[in-house]
Amino acid sequence: MGESFGHFRVQSGRKWIRSQLTLQWISGAGDPRNAIHIVLAVTDPSNPSPHKRHSLILVEPSTKGVNVVRPMMVFGYDDAPEGHCEVLYENCQLDVESGVVGGRAGLGRGFEVCSLHTLIMECGLIIDHPS
Repeated sequence: MGESFGHFRVQSGRKWIRSQLTLQWISGAGDPRNAIHIVLAVTDPSNPSPHKRHSLILVEPSTKGVNVVRPMMVFGYDDAPEGHCEVLYENCQLDVESGVVGGRAGLGRGFEVCSLHTLIMECGLIIDHPS
């Protein structure tokens, strides 16, 4: 969840979700070569459209408040320490222009960008593996 303070947003949250259908994590968060975390975050919880509440946030792992909590098993495989991890973001200050995909204009468009990315990947799979 984020609060706006001029050009910065203060982000706090946890990156890992377990539901009946999916388990999401940050791939490579424990790898020392990891240069950026891409986080789909709720940035406008009061927006009447549920599809315009999210933004894609770019967070450098060295940002104050980014804490890799633990490595996680994925589909029964342990790829620690550099594999998939639970990450906690505590009061991370981010520049809106460089920290949001699309800058200020990208606020609220995270769901749209992720949906487009998924569609493009699915089209690629269809082209690679026609039935």
